[in-house]
Amino acid sequence: CGTIQLDFQLPLRFNLRYQSETKGGAEEAKEAESSGEDGLPPGYARPVILHRAILGSVERMTGVLCEHFGGKWPFWLSPRQCMVVPVSEDAFEYAKYVRETLHARGFHVEANLGDGTLNKKVREAQVSQFNYILVVGKDEEDQMAVNVRARGQKRPIGTKGLKEFIEELQEENTPRALKQAKDLEPFRRS
Repeated sequence: CGTIQLDFQLPLRFNLRYQSETKGGAEEAKEAESSGEDGLPPGYARPVILHRAILGSVERMTGVLCEHFGGKWPFWLSPRQCMVVPVSEDAFEYAKYVRETLHARGFHVEANLGDGTLNKKVREAQVSQFNYILVVGKDEEDQMAVNVRARGQKRPIGTKGLKEFIEELQEENTPRALKQAKDLEPFRRS
């Protein structure tokens, strides 16, 4: 991923020079003046700097992705995939269970177990750009489910079984290039 780059500008900025093999004369001084290398005394030349950019292309790609998605990362790339929000302190234990269950399957999950109202916790998760906000309470615990809210949607999606929701997340987390066709289309001559 690394690149080697030639830099002609930094030697000018830092007024870098080296003594060339020839002592130089009037002809070389005129040549330096005509090429725009003002300030070089006779017998000196301007070096070229070599940069080794190990992560340059990775940094550029990250910048392109940041601009393209505007902070709203797709699920498979997001560092903030799910936030579990318990309705009350009674639901903290189930919220931890949901967080650990999803985390054990490789998802980036957090649980907001702090003080604050339910609306405040949901709003904080929305502002933090979590892909999914999972609200849990006594009803969800009894059904082994989560109430799902997706980023960018005004209304909650609804209650889904935890196992069903995990399967959906795994499907969404699989890159398209790795997804396999489910059925073969029949061959038809045109």
